[in-house]
Amino acid sequence: MIADAYYEQKELAYELKDMMNAISHINKPAYLLDYFDFFCQHMDVSPGDIAGTSRKQEIYMPRCQFVAFVREISNETITLKEIGRLLSDRDHSSIINSLEAHSEWMVISDAYRQGYNGLMKMWRLRNGK
Repeated sequence: MIADAYYEQKELAYELKDMMNAISHINKPAYLLDYFDFFCQHMDVSPGDIAGTSRKQEIYMPRCQFVAFVREISNETITLKEIGRLLSDRDHSSIINSLEAHSEWMVISDAYRQGYNGLMKMWRLRNGK
């Protein structure tokens, strides 16, 4: 009983932290928010998951896709530090790790590659490119 209450309280604390991370991007530049909203909508992930701290693969993989997406659509003009700030103030080395993981998954995972390529196609259609 006590253990259950402890784990429920701990889970609520994690959920609250993820929700705070999701709304902390309000003071970010509008173009980054546009990228963030577009990505979450089309990849069917929550802003809290992308900006959150979870290392679960089902959350980490889309986060890596988001990092690569922002770098690609901005022609690498958005710095790693700026991307890190959008994602719960991660440092640039975390963003580099995400880009490296993205590159690996693009080679080894058909589903990952198809999801990312589909996202890029939707972005180009939306923006007339």
